[in-house]
Amino acid sequence: KIQLDVETTLNQISFFNNLRGVIVGKFNQIWVTINGGISWTRIKFNSFEGFNYNTVIYTNIDRFYVGGDNGTFIDFEIIGTEWNAYKRRISRFEAQDDEYLLVEDITSLSYKEINGDPYITIGARGNNIFIYDPNHILSEYDFVYLRGNIEISDVTSIVNYGSTYSLVFSTFDGIYQTYPYLTIPTIFNIIDVTYDTYLN
Repeated sequence: KIQLDVETTLNQISFFNNLRGVIVGKFNQIWVTINGGISWTRIKFNSFEGFNYNTVIYTNIDRFYVGGDNGTFIDFEIIGTEWNAYKRRISRFEAQDDEYLLVEDITSLSYKEINGDPYITIGARGNNIFIYDPNHILSEYDFVYLRGNIEISDVTSIVNYGSTYSLVFSTFDGIYQTYPYLTIPTIFNIIDVTYDTYLN
């Protein structure tokens, strides 16, 4: 049992290995451990005080990503003994100067590395799926928006699956599969994909 001095909801936990882990929750709650959960230390940034976090994924020994309400997406990196936070702005571009902030509450994150390049898949309410592509392999933008062939409901969970680089995600009306890494952007940072029914 994990004992923390917290009186609010903690939503998700993620471990990189047997020692390093992170827990996130409402009201700017981020706690890390380097000893397998024996003790936990809070990471606190006053500028994030009003943020509520829903999901977290620990991807490298020195990095994890957090997603939360109102499109909050933060990249945390430890340098020396200090954690640094980089808040990323998730947008969809339909023209050079047409930027749309369409991300609502982020509900799920998934990590995939392909040929040494990292990708963070972001599932959100409002049927939004984005891929964070920091090395700009898929496009010149940090984020690529997946535009599906059918309307779906809110994304509740998302995982990268298997050696075919497929993406499997659940919604309130079903589970779907798609292959975003095998296509190229149609325009700016948008990839047109087909959502196939994974399970009925």
